[in-house]
Amino acid sequence: MFWKLIGVLLVTAALSAQGDGGGDAVPTALRTKTLMEEILDSMKLDSKTQLPAVQEIFQVAQRDSVPVMNQMMQSRQRMVNADIAASSAQVQGEIDTYTVAAAKMATIEAQAFSKIYALLKPNQQAKAQQAFALMAGLY
Repeated sequence: MFWKLIGVLLVTAALSAQGDGGGDAVPTALRTKTLMEEILDSMKLDSKTQLPAVQEIFQVAQRDSVPVMNQMMQSRQRMVNADIAASSAQVQGEIDTYTVAAAKMATIEAQAFSKIYALLKPNQQAKAQQAFALMAGLY
């Protein structure tokens, strides 16, 4: 087993060294797809027209989600601190704050998906539910 692992590592290193010198030189077959790659693959987008537009939508949603994500993380921390301090009123206040932020995040995701959905052809729209299920919680 140990030698098989070493062999796989050596092959991966050799293939990486043969890359074009930039970016991810490990062949897709030897690595796990990212969630974003799975989402894009599931929609079967046209690489020339649809893919750039969808990538732009994702970039805007990512940018818009950062402050909301930060708010959610800070609220979680305050929730834990309030729980440790046994302040149930403060915990409830943070739960309310977190709920509002989570709703904002869900709105960002839903708006991004609706923009993407509008770009899809009818046969792609039939498979869109799978992509949205992958997208939920992406940011």
